[in-house]
Parts: sequence; structure tokens; C-alpha cells
Amino acid sequence: MKTHINGKNKMTLQYALTRGEIVRFFLLGIRRSPRMLGTVLIYSAIAGLAYPVTSGTLFRPLSFRHVIADLAWVIGAFCVMVFLVFVRGKTDVRTLNVTETGITTEIGPLQGSASWNTITVLEDMGKYVLIARSNGNAFFIPSRAFSGPDEQAQFHAQACIWWKAARENPNAPGKLQ
Repeated sequence: MKTHINGKNKMTLQYALTRGEIVRFFLLGIRRSPRMLGTVLIYSAIAGLAYPVTSGTLFRPLSFRHVIADLAWVIGAFCVMVFLVFVRGKTDVRTLNVTETGITTEIGPLQGSASWNTITVLEDMGKYVLIARSNGNAFFIPSRAFSGPDEQAQFHAQACIWWKAARENPNAPGKLQ
């Protein structure tokens, strides 16, 4: 893994995740991040409304059978989300560049970017750093992507500075330290 953190204008990481890590980090993120948990619960609840809306029971008296069916839809939607995270998770080596204006990423020929204004969660979870976007996509950066805990803490601190600066002034790039 290659890491370059200069703390001034750009931090670059290279790492790869296994499918097991992707699912495990997703589930840990839900447990530890109230915002991520809320997003997953909202998506699951929306799916839970699919049964009463399509079956016409939305405007009928509530019965125990309907509650069980709705709960099954919610649980099913959650299981589908976990399955999609497993299937769609990218296991190739990722290059992640973090700057005052946001994040760019490359995995093979695929490229993407996210401005700080689209980031909703930025947390150091110990075993990984979680960076989640408002659309539900997330970066799980394992601790092995850093040379040690100090470098991980430095990365998180600098990213937080840029993220908070963008939240305070959405029309300007993050302020440098």
C-alpha cells in the first residue's frame, strides 16, 4: 500500500478491500454511525411500505398479519442492501486522493469524485476511516492503508478540517490548516 500525506493540500492513499471486509465495514458503519443507520432504516422503511401500497392494505385497519408482512419487507430490503454491498463492492486496488476541494478515486479504469458538500459522515472508527456520501456510497479506508495510528489520525484530522470548512462555506473550497 502506498500512502502520501503531506497535510497541506493533498493526501493520497492506495488500498484494496475484500468482499468480506466491505460487508463487515458496512455493518460496523451502521452500528457506529447514527447517520448511516438512519439512512439504511429510511430505505428499509420505504421498502416496507411497498407491501401495503401495492396490496391495497394501506387504508384498511391494521392487522397482525399486515404488520408481519411489512416487517418482512423491511428485513428483506435490508438483506438486499447487504447483498448489493457485497456484489457491488469494488475489490481492486483503489487510489484515493483527498484535497481541500473533495475526494477523487480511481479503481482501474473507473474514476469518480465527490465534493466535500456531498459528504455526510467522516469518522475514524479505529479499524478504518469511514467517509460516506449523501447518496449512500461510502469509502471504508482500512487502518492498513496507513503507516500507523498516527498517520491515520493525521489523515482524519486534515480531512475533517477540509470537510468542516466546506460545510461552513459551501461556495468555497476547504480552508487549509
